[in-house]
Amino acid sequence: MRKILLTTVFVATFLTGCNMGRDGQSIGQYAPNMYDEPTIKTQGQNRLAAEADSGRNNVPVQGMRQPAEGTISVDYQPFAYPKGSGDSVEVIRKTAGEQLANPLPRTAAVLERGQAVYRMYCAVCHGTWGTGDGPIVDPYPKPASLQSTKIRNYPDAALFHVVWYGGPSMPGYRKQILAHDIWAAIHYIRAVQKAYGPMADDATLPVIDTSKSKPQATKS
Repeated sequence: MRKILLTTVFVATFLTGCNMGRDGQSIGQYAPNMYDEPTIKTQGQNRLAAEADSGRNNVPVQGMRQPAEGTISVDYQPFAYPKGSGDSVEVIRKTAGEQLANPLPRTAAVLERGQAVYRMYCAVCHGTWGTGDGPIVDPYPKPASLQSTKIRNYPDAALFHVVWYGGPSMPGYRKQILAHDIWAAIHYIRAVQKAYGPMADDATLPVIDTSKSKPQATKS
């Protein structure tokens, strides 16, 4: 008799836990509130309140709603220059470089943040020193060297354009990296360029004999 009673209690408890799912269909899941939590599902389907009030009382409003017109992210920073194509790309980059400066100060905190961004997104292709020897270069194509004369001569905004929109063998990162993080990474790239050494064209310049220009010691 005791076994029958315990079995009856167990079965009743189990069946109580196996409720209808929140979508109105039986899911046969024990403790469905844990399986289908009554919270907003990130990136989930948006179920409007009208649907929730359509007779199914346990249907929550899920997912993100459409932002109000004119709404922008608090981290959004506009970049007013178009992507361009063909020969227009360099013209646009030149214009951006003349009209737009790096808005971030070159501080230790900015350089530290730029280093973190560079290591996370850039070093995998461009390498530690930006010479295009990142760990995935083989078998993938070698990217442009950030130590080249062309890239060194790029203004910060032109380099921002490259990162924002991408290049021939590089994807754009405007959806992956916040604008101020790109600017911070550019400050770090400039520091790496200076630490790496002289520009490529500097090696072709004639060597200046500075010994002849040293002031002569005067005799007392």
